[in-house]
Amino acid sequence: MSARPTLNVLWMYPSILNLYGDRGNLMALRWVGEQAGVDVTVRRVEHLDDKADLGWADLIVFNPGELALMPDVITAVMGQRAAIGNYASQGKVIFATGTSGALLAKRTARRSGSNFPGLGLLDMVMTERETPLGDDLITRIDDLGDDIVGNQIQMVDASLGDGQTPFGRVVYGYGNAGAGTADGAISRGVVFTNHLGPVLVKNPWLTLWLIRRALPEAASHLPAPDDPQMRSTWNLERDSSAAILRFTTAKEKPSYATHAGNQSRRDR
Repeated sequence: MSARPTLNVLWMYPSILNLYGDRGNLMALRWVGEQAGVDVTVRRVEHLDDKADLGWADLIVFNPGELALMPDVITAVMGQRAAIGNYASQGKVIFATGTSGALLAKRTARRSGSNFPGLGLLDMVMTERETPLGDDLITRIDDLGDDIVGNQIQMVDASLGDGQTPFGRVVYGYGNAGAGTADGAISRGVVFTNHLGPVLVKNPWLTLWLIRRALPEAASHLPAPDDPQMRSTWNLERDSSAAILRFTTAKEKPSYATHAGNQSRRDR
């Protein structure tokens, strides 16, 4: 290619969706983009009444936030529902982590009995938990090569529709609904995962995977996540990943039934 490709990223409501230091995900996109020969430009959509320039964007990022604030965020994004739906129908990438999966779901049920709708870009329904699930989280994606390592503080359970594809398979940690092996969901370019961390800092191979998906016209000119030269620059992250894998191998795998039983004993 005669010129470096540019990745345009919309960072949605960073002052509101800011629970777990996931601003590092945007730093990771810039860092891995530089390694891969991609110029990454980030625009912050700061206020709920700001209109996002979806025609400019290749990638939209929603970091996790307080579940109580999600109805306000939903109201804001619903103002551009048709445009976001058109964006997604073109296969462009939306990446949401943690509680922000509620924005992509059909609806979310609160413990109070209230419900709020989502954009419905993924065939899933979310339900607020009585108590959060927290642990290390390791997910496997068949075409990625390396496992995704991170952690979860799961405030909502996600139930996937029969035809909905999970993002990945849980190797260690809790699945979408506490039990099972499904982590997150994916539909074309729309991606949701329970991984926090921030996940793109800890897993540059996933970051590059996202960049390639967001730039399909340039993908054939970009290194793959398993490119030896790229992997050689990720020694720290690979060593960290290997240490986490060794640690979790030695731990007892989380049991949703055990967690629920312990919680019920505490509540009595």
